[in-house]
Amino acid sequence: MSLRSGVIVISLFITAIIVALAFLPSLRNGFVNYDDDRYVYRNPLITELSWASIGRIFRAADYTVLYTPLVFLSYSIEYHRAGLHPFLY
Repeated sequence: MSLRSGVIVISLFITAIIVALAFLPSLRNGFVNYDDDRYVYRNPLITELSWASIGRIFRAADYTVLYTPLVFLSYSIEYHRAGLHPFLY
């Protein structure tokens, strides 16, 4: 590894640490009122995790703006792992 490559790697590492430290306090935040109600805490599609509910997620016609079945599937898995604690989301 040349000196220039080492400087670049160290600079990227320092930048990543600074960014992580800057955003660390945001992990304690709660849900927001932008779209979290429609996507997470008032979404009946994510409260059950079964083959039938996965089928409903992919067939649901009542999506907010976009067709996002994989997002809702991941929210359903997260809901069953952590409930409505926003840290995991």
